[in-house]
Amino acid sequence: MTQHTGQHLISALALDTFGLQTHSWNLTATGACYIDFKPVVGDEVARLDVVEKDGVIGRLEEQVNGKIMEDTPVTAAWYMPEDPVFKEKVRSRLLPKGFEGEVRTVTIEGVDTNTCCGTHVARLGELLVVKFVKVERVKKNILRVHFVAGDRVRALFEKHVDQAGGIGKVLGTGDLTEQVERVRKLEADNKKLKSTVTGVWDQLVAYKIKELASEKVAVCDLGESLVEADVYKKLVRGVKEASGEAGYCIFVISGNEEGATFLLESSDPAIVDSRGKEVCGIVGGKGGGKKGTMMGKIAAGGWRAKLGEVRQALERE
Repeated sequence: MTQHTGQHLISALALDTFGLQTHSWNLTATGACYIDFKPVVGDEVARLDVVEKDGVIGRLEEQVNGKIMEDTPVTAAWYMPEDPVFKEKVRSRLLPKGFEGEVRTVTIEGVDTNTCCGTHVARLGELLVVKFVKVERVKKNILRVHFVAGDRVRALFEKHVDQAGGIGKVLGTGDLTEQVERVRKLEADNKKLKSTVTGVWDQLVAYKIKELASEKVAVCDLGESLVEADVYKKLVRGVKEASGEAGYCIFVISGNEEGATFLLESSDPAIVDSRGKEVCGIVGGKGGGKKGTMMGKIAAGGWRAKLGEVRQALERE
């Protein structure tokens, strides 16, 4: 009921103060709940752009917690639909067709009165605090605000403290600012390493192209590490360009006993179409493709000893 009252409070202030109407909401048994908002007037997309740019959601969170500090009473009452008070003060009066009898309402004093059959806290102070944990644009005209209230805020804080402690052990510092700096340094170092690795692969590919270009059927084992598809494509493109009008057929593979990936391509698509399945059977892999190209995976070992059979299958007239 804590999250439910929190939703009532957030929705009411969002509408009255910032013109954001609750489109839908989801209250979860654990973790964060969310509310989807749509602007009441004007161009919905343009209005949400302004909301995001001007920090409206941050100000809404401040107002919500301000009301919690006031410890405003939350009360329930029953009204007949024709009651003047119900017609004048209740925000939502949409009732099922043919409904008869009294309607239950929930009032946050001075904030909102709404039809509701759910449970709520007696005073806003019982919410303790509301924290918006994530804001995202789920559609061009819908803004989703994820929130937690009450004990869930404490639980989330404890979770984040534990996670920060674990990250701190890995990074060698418990200071959050230093953790950020060290992660950024790791990202920069990783970027440099990737650039270096790419350069090494480019050199290896250039060497392999010269080695394989004159072969009628090229079978190339790139080693124990699983190679990215871009490396395969660079190698095949280089062999294709070097072979010229003579045509080409290349089988390139990389991996280890736990698994491998491969690419088979030929200037004559008929070779791939007629022998692709045979090659897959030899190395114990599965693959597919079209127009003279097949890419596949191998889940088990033993394929490296069978590359000679692959060459024979592809060289066969």
